Amino acid sequence: MGWFIAPSAKRTGPAAGPFMQTLLRARVADYMFGAALVAVGAGLWLFFSTGGVRSGSWQGWALNLGALAGVAAILVGGIVQRPTGAKIQRLGAAAAAAGGPPTQEQASELGRLQARMGAAASTTALLVATAVVGMALGGG
Repeated sequence: MGWFIAPSAKRTGPAAGPFMQTLLRARVADYMFGAALVAVGAGLWLFFSTGGVRSGSWQGWALNLGALAGVAAILVGGIVQRPTGAKIQRLGAAAAAAGGPPTQEQASELGRLQARMGAAASTTALLVATAVVGMALGGG
């Protein structure tokens, strides 16, 4: 989402609105967040069941960094992305229900929310990549 779908939608412009609304209505974000919760929960269980924090080697530091990045990613997703996506969906639905393009106020708010969502999606994507690399390096 953070590196492909959201940037593509932004480049597409207003025509991407119906696609993104459909994507949000399909609850894709909810499924992705649920999968992320399962992955982070399983990762935390493995992390702590094998002794937790390791700092005696570079692999230990890599694993610790990966674990922190995974937890941070889930926090950004839950605290910023999910509520922002819900606001975008409500605002888009209200504009569609009015039967025309969004009002100037709605368009301004949508732009602000989309910018926030884009920044959060990019941050989350970077954190997830960091988590994957950290776990890969630390798990060996």
